[in-house]
Parts: sequence; structure tokens; C-alpha cells
Amino acid sequence: MNWTEVAETTTVKSTKTQDAGLHQSLKRKFIEGNAGFMSLVALALVLGLAFVLSVLSILVFQRLMQSDLLVNWRTMIVAGQIEEAKALSRDTRGPVASICYQGLLRIEDSIENIERSVTSMVVFKVLILKKDVHGLLFS
Repeated sequence: MNWTEVAETTTVKSTKTQDAGLHQSLKRKFIEGNAGFMSLVALALVLGLAFVLSVLSILVFQRLMQSDLLVNWRTMIVAGQIEEAKALSRDTRGPVASICYQGLLRIEDSIENIERSVTSMVVFKVLILKKDVHGLLFS
């Protein structure tokens, strides 16, 4: 190989590295592993972990609150305190409370009317939750 061929291959390699694109440059930076770039990677990992832990804690708290709420409703309904159960449902936020409130509003109706009302409320709440999850995923 003479000096002319070496110069030509060097020119070809330099133009290839310039056209490498974002993916290749990020890959090269990751492999180099300097402190500036790796601190950005660490920051992204920490923020992602913080987001996951916050969502997980909210879901666990909601689950505990929901089970307490169902126990309170059951004791009120068995004791015949329908109006208090309605007030508890009305004052509590969340899809479970609003679904139970729809059922308690029609407690004097037939079971078919109660079932129809609760089913339509469940469908409505599921559509709202799907819209919220879709917005969260693609925002």
C-alpha cells in the first residue's frame, strides 16, 4: 500500500464517520464513557426510577383505600344505613366510589336496572381510564 492509497482510505473513513448519524454518535459516546455523557445516562435512569416508584406508591395507596372503602360500604349497607353509604360514595373520589354510588342511587329499583346502570358506569369509567393511559403513554 502506498501513501496515496492510505490518504484515500483516511478520507473515506472520515466522511463515513461524519455521516454516521445520531445513533452511531450516541453509541460511540456510550462506549467512550466519559463523565459528562454518563451523568446524563445516570440522570435518566434515576428520573425513570423515581417516576416508577411514585406511580407504584400511588397505586398501592389507592388499593388500600379502596379495600377500606368497600368494608365501610358493606357494614353500612348491612346495618341499613343506605343514605350514609350514598354520602360516603359521593364524598369519595375515584371510579370505584362513583360506580358504587350509581348502584346505591337505584337500590330501590329492580336488580336489572341496577345492573344496567352499574354496567354503563363501568364502561364509561373504563373509557376514561383508557383515554388517560393513552395520553400518558403517547405524550
